[in-house]
Amino acid sequence: MWWEVVRKLLKHDSAGSRDGDAREMTGFVGRFPATHDWVWCPGRKLSAAYAAGELLWYLGGHHNGEQMIAYAPQYKRFLDDDGTAYGAYGGRIADFRQFQYAHDLLVDQPRTRQAVISLWHPKDLNAALGRRHPDMPCTLSLQFLLRDGQLDLHSTMRSNDAWLGLPYDGWCFSQMLKLMASALNVEAGWIQHQVGSMHLYERNADKAQQACSSGPLDLEPRLEVPRTGDWDAANEMISWALEIEKEIRTKGASRETLELIQGYGAIGEWLRCIAVKFGADPEILEERLR
Repeated sequence: MWWEVVRKLLKHDSAGSRDGDAREMTGFVGRFPATHDWVWCPGRKLSAAYAAGELLWYLGGHHNGEQMIAYAPQYKRFLDDDGTAYGAYGGRIADFRQFQYAHDLLVDQPRTRQAVISLWHPKDLNAALGRRHPDMPCTLSLQFLLRDGQLDLHSTMRSNDAWLGLPYDGWCFSQMLKLMASALNVEAGWIQHQVGSMHLYERNADKAQQACSSGPLDLEPRLEVPRTGDWDAANEMISWALEIEKEIRTKGASRETLELIQGYGAIGEWLRCIAVKFGADPEILEERLR
Protein backbone atom coordinates (compact mmCIF):
# COMPACT_ATOMS: atom_id res chain seq x y z
CA MET A 1 0.00 0.00 0.00
CA TRP A 2 2.77 2.42 0.92
CA TRP A 3 4.66 1.77 -2.30
CA GLU A 4 1.58 2.45 -4.43
CA VAL A 5 0.67 5.58 -2.45
CA VAL A 6 4.09 7.13 -3.01
CA ARG A 7 4.15 6.16 -6.69
CA LYS A 8 0.76 7.81 -7.24
CA LEU A 9 1.71 10.96 -5.35
CA LEU A 10 4.83 11.39 -7.47
CA LYS A 11 2.56 11.77 -10.51
CA HIS A 12 0.70 14.71 -8.96
CA ASP A 13 1.62 18.37 -9.33
CA SER A 14 3.01 20.24 -6.37
CA ALA A 15 1.09 23.01 -4.59
CA GLY A 16 1.67 25.21 -1.57
CA SER A 17 0.75 24.14 1.97
CA ARG A 18 1.26 25.35 5.55
CA ASP A 19 4.56 23.45 5.81
CA GLY A 20 5.87 23.83 2.26
CA ASP A 21 5.08 22.68 -1.25
CA ALA A 22 3.50 19.22 -1.40
CA ARG A 23 1.88 16.75 -3.78
CA GLU A 24 -1.54 15.69 -2.53
CA MET A 25 -4.28 13.11 -2.96
CA THR A 26 -7.56 13.81 -1.18
CA GLY A 27 -9.98 11.13 -0.05
CA PHE A 28 -7.42 8.31 -0.02
CA VAL A 29 -8.56 4.81 0.98
CA GLY A 30 -6.29 1.75 1.15
CA ARG A 31 -5.90 -1.42 3.16
CA PHE A 32 -3.31 -3.92 4.29
CA PRO A 33 -3.33 -7.03 6.52
CA ALA A 34 -2.13 -6.76 10.10
CA THR A 35 0.17 -9.71 9.42
CA HIS A 36 2.24 -7.54 7.02
CA ASP A 37 2.76 -4.37 9.02
CA TRP A 38 6.23 -3.00 8.23
CA VAL A 39 7.55 -1.12 5.18
CA TRP A 40 10.63 -3.03 4.01
CA CYS A 41 12.35 -0.66 1.61
CA PRO A 42 16.13 -0.11 1.39
CA GLY A 43 15.53 3.47 0.26
CA ARG A 44 13.26 4.30 3.21
CA LYS A 45 15.30 3.33 6.23
CA LEU A 46 12.81 3.30 9.06
CA SER A 47 13.82 3.16 12.72
CA ALA A 48 12.29 0.11 14.38
CA ALA A 49 13.31 1.53 17.77
CA TYR A 50 11.52 4.82 17.09
CA ALA A 51 8.39 2.96 15.97
CA ALA A 52 8.37 0.80 19.10
CA GLY A 53 9.13 3.74 21.39
CA GLU A 54 6.34 5.84 19.89
CA LEU A 55 3.83 3.00 20.20
CA LEU A 56 4.71 2.40 23.85
CA TRP A 57 4.46 6.15 24.47
CA TYR A 58 0.91 6.01 23.11
CA LEU A 59 0.06 2.92 25.15
CA GLY A 60 1.46 4.57 28.28
CA GLY A 61 -1.21 7.26 28.07
CA HIS A 62 1.17 10.20 28.37
CA HIS A 63 0.85 13.85 27.38
CA ASN A 64 4.47 14.59 28.31
CA GLY A 65 6.85 14.33 25.35
CA GLU A 66 10.10 13.72 27.24
CA GLN A 67 10.09 10.00 26.43
CA MET A 68 10.01 10.63 22.68
CA ILE A 69 12.97 13.02 22.77
CA ALA A 70 15.16 10.04 23.68
CA TYR A 71 14.23 8.45 20.35
CA ALA A 72 14.12 11.61 18.23
CA PRO A 73 15.63 14.82 19.67
CA GLN A 74 13.85 16.85 16.98
CA TYR A 75 10.56 15.94 18.67
CA LYS A 76 11.11 18.99 20.88
CA ARG A 77 9.68 21.18 18.13
CA PHE A 78 6.27 19.55 18.61
CA LEU A 79 6.09 20.27 22.33
CA ASP A 80 4.48 23.15 24.17
CA ASP A 81 6.59 25.24 26.56
CA ASP A 82 5.66 22.94 29.47
CA GLY A 83 7.01 19.87 27.67
CA THR A 84 3.62 18.38 26.78
CA ALA A 85 2.41 17.34 23.34
CA TYR A 86 -1.05 18.80 22.90
CA GLY A 87 -2.11 16.22 20.34
CA ALA A 88 -0.57 13.17 22.07
CA TYR A 89 -2.67 10.13 21.16
CA GLY A 90 -1.85 8.28 24.37
CA GLY A 91 -3.19 10.95 26.67
CA ARG A 92 -6.34 11.38 24.64
CA ILE A 93 -7.02 7.64 24.68
CA ALA A 94 -6.19 7.12 28.34
CA ASP A 95 -8.08 10.17 29.65
CA PHE A 96 -11.36 8.45 28.78
CA ARG A 97 -10.24 4.78 29.06
CA GLN A 98 -11.15 4.36 25.42
CA PHE A 99 -9.36 1.05 24.81
CA GLN A 100 -11.04 -0.50 27.86
CA TYR A 101 -14.52 0.65 26.86
CA ALA A 102 -14.07 -0.34 23.21
CA HIS A 103 -13.02 -3.82 24.33
CA ASP A 104 -15.94 -4.14 26.76
CA LEU A 105 -18.39 -2.98 24.09
CA LEU A 106 -17.09 -5.58 21.63
CA VAL A 107 -17.45 -8.31 24.28
CA ASP A 108 -20.98 -7.18 25.14
CA GLN A 109 -22.10 -6.53 21.56
CA PRO A 110 -19.78 -8.37 19.13
CA ARG A 111 -21.39 -6.91 16.02
CA THR A 112 -21.39 -3.34 17.32
CA ARG A 113 -20.61 -0.46 15.00
CA GLN A 114 -19.89 1.83 17.93
CA ALA A 115 -16.44 0.64 19.08
CA VAL A 116 -14.80 3.92 18.05
CA ILE A 117 -11.79 5.56 19.68
CA SER A 118 -11.82 9.33 19.12
CA LEU A 119 -8.56 11.26 18.81
CA TRP A 120 -9.85 14.60 17.52
CA HIS A 121 -11.78 16.70 20.02
CA PRO A 122 -14.17 19.59 19.23
CA LYS A 123 -11.84 21.98 21.08
CA ASP A 124 -9.14 21.25 18.48
CA LEU A 125 -10.89 23.47 15.93
CA ASN A 126 -10.43 26.49 18.16
CA ALA A 127 -6.82 25.49 18.94
CA ALA A 128 -6.10 25.21 15.22
CA LEU A 129 -7.67 28.58 14.53
CA GLY A 130 -5.42 30.24 17.10
CA ARG A 131 -2.35 28.17 16.13
CA ARG A 132 -1.66 27.79 19.83
CA HIS A 133 0.07 24.39 19.71
CA PRO A 134 2.81 23.00 17.44
CA ASP A 135 1.31 19.50 17.75
CA MET A 136 -2.20 18.78 16.49
CA PRO A 137 -3.56 15.22 16.20
CA CYS A 138 -3.47 13.90 12.63
CA THR A 139 -5.63 10.87 13.42
CA LEU A 140 -9.36 11.42 13.85
CA SER A 141 -10.59 7.99 14.92
CA LEU A 142 -9.98 4.26 15.12
CA GLN A 143 -13.00 1.99 14.61
CA PHE A 144 -12.90 -1.72 15.47
CA LEU A 145 -15.28 -4.06 13.65
CA LEU A 146 -15.60 -7.72 14.69
CA ARG A 147 -17.03 -9.97 12.00
CA ASP A 148 -16.90 -13.77 11.67
CA GLY A 149 -14.18 -14.16 14.29
CA GLN A 150 -11.91 -11.52 12.74
CA LEU A 151 -11.26 -8.04 14.08
CA ASP A 152 -10.61 -5.28 11.54
CA LEU A 153 -9.58 -1.68 12.15
CA HIS A 154 -10.70 1.39 10.21
CA SER A 155 -8.19 4.19 10.81
CA THR A 156 -9.29 7.68 9.74
CA MET A 157 -6.81 10.55 9.47
CA ARG A 158 -7.34 14.15 8.49
CA SER A 159 -3.73 14.42 7.24
CA ASN A 160 -0.95 11.91 6.53
CA ASP A 161 2.61 12.49 5.31
CA ALA A 162 3.23 9.53 3.00
CA TRP A 163 7.02 9.66 3.35
CA LEU A 164 7.58 10.46 7.02
CA GLY A 165 4.39 9.41 8.78
CA LEU A 166 2.50 6.70 6.91
CA PRO A 167 5.01 3.86 7.46
CA TYR A 168 4.98 4.47 11.22
CA ASP A 169 1.23 5.15 11.45
CA GLY A 170 0.35 1.96 9.60
CA TRP A 171 2.63 -0.11 11.83
CA CYS A 172 1.32 1.54 15.01
CA PHE A 173 -2.33 0.97 14.06
CA SER A 174 -1.62 -2.66 13.21
CA GLN A 175 -0.11 -3.23 16.68
CA MET A 176 -3.15 -1.62 18.33
CA LEU A 177 -5.34 -3.94 16.29
CA LYS A 178 -3.26 -6.96 17.35
CA LEU A 179 -3.52 -5.95 21.01
CA MET A 180 -7.30 -5.60 20.84
CA ALA A 181 -7.67 -8.86 18.91
CA SER A 182 -5.48 -10.58 21.52
CA ALA A 183 -7.70 -9.30 24.33
CA LEU A 184 -10.81 -10.55 22.48
CA ASN A 185 -9.14 -13.87 21.61
CA VAL A 186 -9.85 -13.46 17.87
CA GLU A 187 -7.76 -13.07 14.74
CA ALA A 188 -6.41 -9.67 13.68
CA GLY A 189 -7.57 -8.93 10.15
CA TRP A 190 -7.27 -5.82 7.98
CA ILE A 191 -6.44 -2.18 8.55
CA GLN A 192 -8.60 0.00 6.32
CA HIS A 193 -6.73 3.30 6.14
CA GLN A 194 -8.69 6.44 5.21
CA VAL A 195 -7.09 9.87 4.83
CA GLY A 196 -8.53 13.28 4.00
CA SER A 197 -5.18 14.61 2.72
CA MET A 198 -2.48 12.12 1.81
CA HIS A 199 0.56 14.12 0.79
CA LEU A 200 4.25 14.05 -0.07
CA TYR A 201 6.34 17.15 0.61
CA GLU A 202 8.40 18.35 -2.31
CA ARG A 203 11.55 18.27 -0.16
CA ASN A 204 11.18 14.47 0.05
CA ALA A 205 10.13 13.84 -3.57
CA ASP A 206 13.60 12.96 -4.91
CA LYS A 207 14.22 10.48 -2.08
CA ALA A 208 10.79 8.97 -2.62
CA GLN A 209 11.38 8.62 -6.36
CA GLN A 210 14.63 6.79 -5.75
CA ALA A 211 13.19 4.58 -3.00
CA CYS A 212 10.28 3.48 -5.17
CA SER A 213 12.29 2.82 -8.32
CA SER A 214 11.90 -0.91 -7.69
CA GLY A 215 8.80 -2.86 -6.72
CA PRO A 216 7.63 -3.62 -3.17
CA LEU A 217 9.38 -6.40 -1.27
CA ASP A 218 7.46 -9.61 -0.57
CA LEU A 219 8.41 -10.85 2.90
CA GLU A 220 6.89 -13.22 5.42
CA PRO A 221 4.26 -12.18 8.00
CA ARG A 222 5.34 -10.39 11.18
CA LEU A 223 5.11 -11.73 14.72
CA GLU A 224 1.83 -11.84 16.63
CA VAL A 225 0.99 -10.34 20.03
CA PRO A 226 0.57 -13.08 22.68
CA ARG A 227 -3.10 -13.92 23.32
CA THR A 228 -4.41 -12.53 26.62
CA GLY A 229 -8.17 -13.15 26.42
CA ASP A 230 -9.23 -9.95 28.21
CA TRP A 231 -8.22 -6.30 28.41
CA ASP A 232 -7.06 -6.43 32.04
CA ALA A 233 -4.49 -9.07 31.09
CA ALA A 234 -3.51 -7.04 28.00
CA ASN A 235 -3.10 -3.98 30.22
CA GLU A 236 -0.80 -5.91 32.55
CA MET A 237 1.31 -6.96 29.58
CA ILE A 238 1.47 -3.35 28.36
CA SER A 239 2.43 -2.12 31.85
CA TRP A 240 5.21 -4.71 31.97
CA ALA A 241 6.48 -3.61 28.55
CA LEU A 242 6.45 0.04 29.66
CA GLU A 243 8.55 -0.79 32.72
CA ILE A 244 11.07 -2.69 30.58
CA GLU A 245 11.20 0.16 28.02
CA LYS A 246 11.91 2.71 30.73
CA GLU A 247 14.62 0.52 32.25
CA ILE A 248 16.33 0.03 28.88
CA ARG A 249 16.02 3.72 27.95
CA THR A 250 17.36 5.04 31.24
CA LYS A 251 19.80 2.31 32.38
CA GLY A 252 20.60 0.25 29.29
CA ALA A 253 19.75 -3.36 28.51
CA SER A 254 21.20 -5.90 30.95
CA ARG A 255 21.67 -9.55 30.02
CA GLU A 256 18.87 -10.45 32.44
CA THR A 257 16.49 -8.05 30.72
CA LEU A 258 17.33 -9.39 27.28
CA GLU A 259 16.64 -12.92 28.48
CA LEU A 260 13.40 -11.80 30.10
CA ILE A 261 11.88 -10.40 26.89
CA GLN A 262 12.39 -13.60 24.88
CA GLY A 263 9.19 -15.43 24.00
CA TYR A 264 6.84 -12.45 24.02
CA GLY A 265 6.14 -12.42 20.30
CA ALA A 266 5.69 -8.96 18.80
CA ILE A 267 6.06 -7.24 22.18
CA GLY A 268 9.44 -8.87 22.74
CA GLU A 269 10.43 -7.69 19.27
CA TRP A 270 9.51 -4.08 20.13
CA LEU A 271 11.70 -4.24 23.21
CA ARG A 272 14.63 -5.90 21.43
CA CYS A 273 14.63 -3.11 18.82
CA ILE A 274 14.68 -0.53 21.61
CA ALA A 275 17.48 -2.41 23.39
CA VAL A 276 19.69 -2.22 20.30
CA LYS A 277 19.18 1.55 20.07
CA PHE A 278 20.35 1.93 23.65
CA GLY A 279 23.49 -0.16 23.31
CA ALA A 280 22.60 -3.87 23.20
CA ASP A 281 24.41 -6.18 20.78
CA PRO A 282 22.57 -6.14 17.40
CA GLU A 283 22.94 -9.93 17.29
CA ILE A 284 19.85 -10.16 19.49
CA LEU A 285 17.79 -9.09 16.47
CA GLU A 286 16.98 -11.09 13.39
CA GLU A 287 19.14 -10.24 10.38
CA ARG A 288 16.30 -8.46 8.59
CA LEU A 289 15.62 -6.11 11.51
CA ARG A 290 19.11 -4.59 11.68
